[in-house]
Amino acid sequence: MKTLFIMLTAMTAAHGFTATETTIADGTLTIKTPDAVPAENAPAFEVADKRYGRFIPAQASWQDGSVTLTYESHAPLKEQQENIVWRCSDGTKSYGGDITFRAVQPGQYPAVGKIKVACVGDSITFGMGIRMAENKYPEQLQRMLGDAFQVGRFGNSAKTASRVKPGVWYGLQKEHRDALDFRADLYVSNLGINDVNRGTWNPENVQADYAELIHAWRGPQGATVMMWTRLAPDFRSHEREAGFPGNVNPAYDFRLSEMETSTHRPAMEAICARLAKQFQCPTLDMYTPLKDHPELTVGDGLHPNRDGAKIIATETAKAIRNLWPEQPAK
Repeated sequence: MKTLFIMLTAMTAAHGFTATETTIADGTLTIKTPDAVPAENAPAFEVADKRYGRFIPAQASWQDGSVTLTYESHAPLKEQQENIVWRCSDGTKSYGGDITFRAVQPGQYPAVGKIKVACVGDSITFGMGIRMAENKYPEQLQRMLGDAFQVGRFGNSAKTASRVKPGVWYGLQKEHRDALDFRADLYVSNLGINDVNRGTWNPENVQADYAELIHAWRGPQGATVMMWTRLAPDFRSHEREAGFPGNVNPAYDFRLSEMETSTHRPAMEAICARLAKQFQCPTLDMYTPLKDHPELTVGDGLHPNRDGAKIIATETAKAIRNLWPEQPAK
C-alpha cells in the first residue's frame, strides 16, 4: 500500500479543483486551492505516474479540508514531481504535465485488476503461418507475463498504418474496434511493415494516419502505447538477391515484382521513431534479435514461426516488465 497526502483548500462549484500551488516531497503530494472541501462532497480519486498510463483508484480519507489517498499500485509512482498525475470524479485535473484526462466516475475502474495488454497490428501480430494459436506471439507473451496480466491479440493481415488504399488501414478494421473495447492499459503496435511496399508507401500521410491510431489507443484512460520502431526483418529476395542489406534467405525465391521494401524501410522506421518521441511511447527493436535468423520464419522469408514468435514475445515481455516491475514474474 502507498499513500499520497493531498491538501485541498478549495473547490470550484462542483466542477473540479483549481490548483494554485502544487508540491511533492517524501511521498506527499500537496495541492492548494482557495476554499475547504467538505467531506460529504468528496469525489473519487485516481493517481498515476504519467509515464505508465495506468490510473490506480485511491481510497480517500478526509479530515479538516485535506485528504489522504491510499492505493495499491501495479506500477510504482516515482517520487518525481514532473511525473505524478491525479484525477477525480468532479472534473478533470492533472499534475506535472500538459496532459488532459477525462473525469472518472466512482466505481468506473476496479480497485485492483489485471494489467491489460492489447497486441495490435498486422499479420505478424495475427500470427500468419503459425497453426496453433498458443504458439503465436501474444499467446506466448501471456504465458511469460503470468496471471497479473491479460493479453489480447488484435492482428489483421496486410493492414497498414496509413489510409493509402481503401480497406487496408488498420483503423477501419474490426480488430481495431475490438482493441478499443478491450480498454487496455498498454497497446503494443507492430504496424509499418506493410507500409513500405511500392504500392502502399505513402510518406505524405502515414505519420498523421498512424498518429490518429495512437490517439485512439491512448484514449481518455491515458493508456500507454508501445511501438516497434525497428521492424522485424524481411528475408524475402528477388531472384535470390538481398531484400535489403544484410538479409537474404537463399532457400526462398521472392519472384514477385520488386516491392522496394528496402528503399522505404528506413524512412518508415524514422517515422515510427518520431511518433514514439512525440507521444512518449516506449519502443521495441525487433530487427536486431531476428536479423541473423531467416530460419525463424514460416518459410516465406517474412512471418516468424513459433520460435521467432517466442523471441518477439520475450523482447516484449522484458519491455513490459520495465513498465510494471512490481508484478511477479511467471
